Amino acid sequence: MLRRLAVALGTMVVAVAGFAVPAQAAPAAEPPCQVFRLIPDGTEPASFHQCQPGHLPVVKTCPETTLFDPSTQVCDWPHKIELAATAVKAGTAQLSVLPLGVSNLNATVTWDGLAVPNALVTFTSASGKVLCTAHTDYSGRAACDAGGLLSTVDQLLRGYTATYTGNTSDGGQTLAGSTGKGTIVLL
Repeated sequence: MLRRLAVALGTMVVAVAGFAVPAQAAPAAEPPCQVFRLIPDGTEPASFHQCQPGHLPVVKTCPETTLFDPSTQVCDWPHKIELAATAVKAGTAQLSVLPLGVSNLNATVTWDGLAVPNALVTFTSASGKVLCTAHTDYSGRAACDAGGLLSTVDQLLRGYTATYTGNTSDGGQTLAGSTGKGTIVLL
């Protein structure tokens, strides 16, 4: 009887071990591309992301002294490239009193309706104080939390601004900057 119990318990331990959750989950991989396309990089105007169906995006860089032109989808001389418009849509964040801070400041950066990866977004309070910064992922979304006493509660409850300054480097710029206004709600 004890032997059957030990075998049963051993089987349960093996079965449970097979479903164990790791202590720290691995970071999620970017979703595979659905269609072939070239996406401008949100930070470096000479770089772009090449998407092929079923694969992860691959970062490519234009030859020296050229930039990636989002409208023509080719590397070209900086003086030939027209600045492409972007849009920032900011979401809703939460203000918590204990501990004091704002969580889930978030925004999505797009160009021509497509997500812009690697775009640096700066989140500021209504008074203009920088709350935090974050880069967008392949879905164009940037998010961060701001802890501590950063602004008055009144200022924070007036909302926040998410600003993308464009992809500027010494060689030039291909994506224009834009801003969006988000809301902050009290938890």
